[in-house]
Amino acid sequence: MGNESRLSGCSGEFKGGVDGSRCRFSVIDIGNSNAAVVYWQIWNLPSGSVTVGTTAPLWSIEVPASSGKVIAPGGLIDFGGSGFTIAVTTARANSTAPGAAVDINIAY
Repeated sequence: MGNESRLSGCSGEFKGGVDGSRCRFSVIDIGNSNAAVVYWQIWNLPSGSVTVGTTAPLWSIEVPASSGKVIAPGGLIDFGGSGFTIAVTTARANSTAPGAAVDINIAY
Protein backbone atom coordinates (compact mmCIF):
# COMPACT_ATOMS: atom_id res chain seq x y z
CA MET A 1 0.00 0.00 0.00
CA GLY A 2 2.76 2.45 0.78
CA ASN A 3 1.35 5.52 2.52
CA GLU A 4 -1.72 6.58 4.44
CA SER A 5 -2.95 10.13 4.53
CA ARG A 6 -5.56 11.34 7.00
CA LEU A 7 -7.25 14.58 6.03
CA SER A 8 -9.56 15.67 8.81
CA GLY A 9 -11.78 18.72 8.65
CA CYS A 10 -11.73 18.79 4.87
CA SER A 11 -14.10 21.30 3.25
CA GLY A 12 -14.62 23.07 -0.05
CA GLU A 13 -12.24 25.78 1.11
CA PHE A 14 -9.62 23.07 1.53
CA LYS A 15 -7.88 21.97 -1.60
CA GLY A 16 -5.22 19.51 -0.74
CA GLY A 17 -2.55 17.66 -2.57
CA VAL A 18 -2.31 14.06 -1.41
CA ASP A 19 0.52 12.66 -3.51
CA GLY A 20 2.76 14.78 -5.69
CA SER A 21 3.45 12.11 -8.26
CA ARG A 22 0.09 10.83 -9.56
CA CYS A 23 -3.51 10.06 -8.64
CA ARG A 24 -3.65 6.57 -7.15
CA PHE A 25 -5.18 4.91 -4.11
CA SER A 26 -6.20 1.55 -2.69
CA VAL A 27 -8.72 2.56 0.00
CA ILE A 28 -10.71 5.73 0.74
CA ASP A 29 -12.85 6.14 3.88
CA ILE A 30 -15.05 9.26 4.00
CA GLY A 31 -17.15 10.29 7.02
CA ASN A 32 -19.84 12.95 6.51
CA SER A 33 -21.32 14.45 9.71
CA ASN A 34 -23.38 16.99 7.73
CA ALA A 35 -27.19 16.78 7.57
CA ALA A 36 -26.86 17.10 3.78
CA VAL A 37 -25.11 15.19 1.02
CA VAL A 38 -21.51 16.24 0.22
CA TYR A 39 -19.36 15.49 -2.82
CA TRP A 40 -15.74 14.45 -2.67
CA GLN A 41 -13.96 15.78 -5.74
CA ILE A 42 -10.78 14.17 -7.14
CA TRP A 43 -8.34 15.58 -9.71
CA ASN A 44 -5.27 13.87 -11.19
CA LEU A 45 -3.49 17.25 -11.22
CA PRO A 46 -1.22 19.05 -8.76
CA SER A 47 -3.13 21.35 -6.39
CA GLY A 48 -1.69 24.47 -8.06
CA SER A 49 -3.40 23.45 -11.30
CA VAL A 50 -6.87 23.07 -9.74
CA THR A 51 -9.47 25.77 -9.11
CA VAL A 52 -12.32 24.21 -7.13
CA GLY A 53 -15.61 24.95 -8.90
CA THR A 54 -13.90 25.73 -12.22
CA THR A 55 -11.56 22.83 -13.03
CA ALA A 56 -13.67 19.78 -13.87
CA PRO A 57 -12.95 16.94 -11.43
CA LEU A 58 -11.82 13.56 -12.67
CA TRP A 59 -14.21 11.89 -10.24
CA SER A 60 -17.00 13.22 -8.01
CA ILE A 61 -18.21 10.91 -5.24
CA GLU A 62 -21.53 11.49 -3.48
CA VAL A 63 -21.40 10.86 0.28
CA PRO A 64 -24.83 10.54 1.93
CA ALA A 65 -25.93 12.85 4.75
CA SER A 66 -24.90 11.81 8.28
CA SER A 67 -23.19 8.77 6.85
CA GLY A 68 -20.01 7.64 5.20
CA LYS A 69 -18.59 5.76 2.30
CA VAL A 70 -15.69 3.35 1.90
CA ILE A 71 -14.18 2.87 -1.54
CA ALA A 72 -12.02 -0.24 -1.56
CA PRO A 73 -11.59 -1.59 -5.09
CA GLY A 74 -9.48 -4.55 -3.95
CA GLY A 75 -6.27 -3.24 -5.46
CA LEU A 76 -4.43 -0.07 -6.33
CA ILE A 77 -6.36 2.22 -8.70
CA ASP A 78 -4.07 4.49 -10.68
CA PHE A 79 -5.61 7.40 -12.58
CA GLY A 80 -2.20 8.63 -13.67
CA GLY A 81 -1.83 12.35 -14.22
CA SER A 82 0.65 14.63 -12.52
CA GLY A 83 -0.80 14.86 -9.00
CA PHE A 84 -3.63 13.91 -6.63
CA THR A 85 -5.78 16.80 -5.41
CA ILE A 86 -9.04 16.63 -3.46
CA ALA A 87 -11.79 18.92 -2.14
CA VAL A 88 -15.24 18.46 -0.56
CA THR A 89 -18.21 20.52 -1.77
CA THR A 90 -22.02 20.67 -1.41
CA ALA A 91 -22.75 19.79 -5.06
CA ARG A 92 -20.94 18.19 -7.95
CA ALA A 93 -18.17 20.43 -9.27
CA ASN A 94 -19.05 23.54 -7.25
CA SER A 95 -16.87 25.36 -4.72
CA THR A 96 -19.28 25.72 -1.77
CA ALA A 97 -17.95 24.24 1.44
CA PRO A 98 -20.18 22.01 3.59
CA GLY A 99 -21.29 23.35 6.97
CA ALA A 100 -19.32 20.81 9.02
CA ALA A 101 -16.00 19.07 8.60
CA VAL A 102 -15.68 15.86 6.59
CA ASP A 103 -13.13 13.22 7.63
CA ILE A 104 -11.18 11.53 4.85
CA ASN A 105 -8.67 8.70 5.14
CA ILE A 106 -6.76 7.66 2.03
CA ALA A 107 -4.32 4.77 1.63
CA TYR A 108 -2.11 5.21 -1.44
